[in-house]
Amino acid sequence: MSADTAIGGAPHFPVVDLSNPAVWQNLAAVLAGPREEGPIGYTETGVPLVLRHDLMEAALKEPRLGQNDLSFLGHPANGFVNTWYGKTMVTKEGAEHARLRAIVAKAFTARHMEAMRGLIRDVAETNLLPFLHNGPFDATEEFSQYLPVKAVISIFGIPEEELKLFYNLAHDFGLLFSFSAAGNPEIEARLKKAMDGLDSYVSDLIQRRRKNPGDDLLSKLTMAADGEDRLSEEELVMMVGTFLYAGVETTEAMMPILVKLFAQYPDQFDKVRDNPALIPNAVEEAMRFEPNVGVIARVAKESFEFGGMPLERGQIMLNSVIAANHDPRLWDHPELFNVERTKAKTISFGVGVHHCIGANLARIELQETLRVLTRAKRFELQNDPQFEPFSNTRQFDSVHVKAIL
Repeated sequence: MSADTAIGGAPHFPVVDLSNPAVWQNLAAVLAGPREEGPIGYTETGVPLVLRHDLMEAALKEPRLGQNDLSFLGHPANGFVNTWYGKTMVTKEGAEHARLRAIVAKAFTARHMEAMRGLIRDVAETNLLPFLHNGPFDATEEFSQYLPVKAVISIFGIPEEELKLFYNLAHDFGLLFSFSAAGNPEIEARLKKAMDGLDSYVSDLIQRRRKNPGDDLLSKLTMAADGEDRLSEEELVMMVGTFLYAGVETTEAMMPILVKLFAQYPDQFDKVRDNPALIPNAVEEAMRFEPNVGVIARVAKESFEFGGMPLERGQIMLNSVIAANHDPRLWDHPELFNVERTKAKTISFGVGVHHCIGANLARIELQETLRVLTRAKRFELQNDPQFEPFSNTRQFDSVHVKAIL
């Protein structure tokens, strides 16, 4: 697989300038031109950026490209952010990653998550339906906050009365993935407080669960004693902490995107209302069309050539999810939002051994959110939602909508 070539046969690597906040509002269109120039290019700061779906899939499966820390967001390699993040399962490789993942994977299978659908549906109907009946609402606020938190605390057996405490601890973790957090004293202070607070809370939660175990995932992790596969205390704290924030932040960001899309495309919303069997496909199409993850980063573990581009050992390479999700080589008319698309599956959850372990849970939460939305005839946008620029978690500043019942 090689880069497209310019006159004379030299590889051509397009440059994508993401320094202007305005380009973050329509990344699919901004990246379309560079993607047609070549499968891989550079950002304005010289970081390799994969733009095509086949090359991104190959990158995520390439053993010479490993998991990275958050240095690509500007955080110092030895700073407190990367020190904390480097302890999480998502940064581990090889046998260590396989061991940690195997301990929790069974709890997140499609079958186990499907068994939770009834609970998630009840939570969605109880907490989301009132918004449809009580006038205009902002989908980025309470509407999108409760469901993912409730799902996570149910899986881990966190007491209902601690929901607000947990949410407040987990919420600021979204700042981890902002390109503007590093070097900002106020944001860094919030991150440090969130990390210390979540570690302390999880440690206390584990101690309480050791005394009073139940049938929840936290109890199973706490009581795990499979010989060499036993989790160390630090691994247990980081494992639980990672799931607690990761299970909330990404779904919370995607729910307002879902609302905005179906307000913006009423013809597609009508199709889903008339045929609820389209709900799973419609969610996949929403995540393809406007993914809530900007890039998936990898680091070269050795020097080699990838996609025609030379990579040096230790070099960061970014994979653009939205560019890959709009690749016309895979989808016909990818610029169209089409809930009946037969091949809508997104690459937003990654592929390979580091595929998002919570993908099944996120899909069910979004499907049940859409199911509630179909109780309305349509939604009217009351503002022009703007994506927050320079954030790897793509989220709107606000989504004001009115449900027409």
